[in-house]
Parts: sequence; C-alpha cells; structure tokens
Amino acid sequence: MYMHDRFLRAMAILLLLALIPLTTCGKDSPTKPQAPEPTPPPPPPPAPVATRIEISPSSATLTSIGQTVQLSARVFDQNNAHMSAAVVTWTSSAVGVATVSGQGLITAVKNGTATITARSGNASASIPVTVMQSVGSIVIKPASATLMALGETVQLTATVLDQNRRPVADATVSWSSSDEAV
Repeated sequence: MYMHDRFLRAMAILLLLALIPLTTCGKDSPTKPQAPEPTPPPPPPPAPVATRIEISPSSATLTSIGQTVQLSARVFDQNNAHMSAAVVTWTSSAVGVATVSGQGLITAVKNGTATITARSGNASASIPVTVMQSVGSIVIKPASATLMALGETVQLTATVLDQNRRPVADATVSWSSSDEAV
C-alpha cells in the first residue's frame, strides 16, 4: 500500500506539472505581446471667432450730397487669421448725415459727421465720416441783364452748388462788379 500511495502521489505531481504550462500559456498570458492602446486623436481646434476688424479706408470725407465711398472690412479670428467668409453688418450713427448699405457703401445725405461701424460676431470697428460740401459751381440768375436807363436795377440771385449740383447749405455769396462805373 505504501507503494501504491507513493505511486498515486507521483502521478498527482506529474499531472500538476503537466497542467502548469497549459494554465500559464493561455490567451491572457503575460508572456504574449500586447498591442499598445491606440493614442486618442487630438481634440479639434477651436472654431474661429471674430476678434478684430480692419476697415478701409480708415476715414472718409464726402464733399457733395449724394457722393458715395465704398468701404471694405477684413475680419480676423483669435489666431489673427483672415476670416474671408465672415458676415459683416454695417451701421451709421447718423443716417441723416451719411447712410451705409449692407455692402459698406456710404452715401452723403447732409453736412455733418457720422460714425460708420462694421460688426462681425462680437468684434467691431468704426471710422469717422465727414460730409462737408464744397463749391462745385455758382449759378447766377438771370444769366445776363441789360439795363436801359440810368438808375435802373435788376435783382440777381446766386445758387451755390456742389459737384453733384446740389445746393450747398449756408453758403455765403459775395458780390462784385468788374466795372462799378457802369
């Protein structure tokens, strides 16, 4: 019986030794090379946000009622990159002096000053606009007069016009004669 026990013990040890490689070489064995975990993709860059606008020209002086000046606006994002597709809205602080279209076209309405503003998102920029009519021509009526008697008079009127033939507001006219003896 002693031999029999010894034989059984030896068989049990051999069986255990035979099973050890099977349990350590399975699918989850630490000796099997593991594929590295994939690196997650970088986060997408932040969406462009308008932070600055440049208006060209940087100021405007219009010398005739109805005169126009075209403005352009360049919008830049937080990385100082030009945002060519940015939507720009235009406003005038004094539409009675100068109006501005949705495309940035200023039109003079009357003498005075206005501020034109371009906006895109939270960014904005402004330029000063002055409407100051200058004399383009003076129309005297009647254009000619013939005086037949000594002491006879004729009333002349002068209309001061700008380049667009609009009357210049508050224009002062000084009169003179080329020969006051006549």
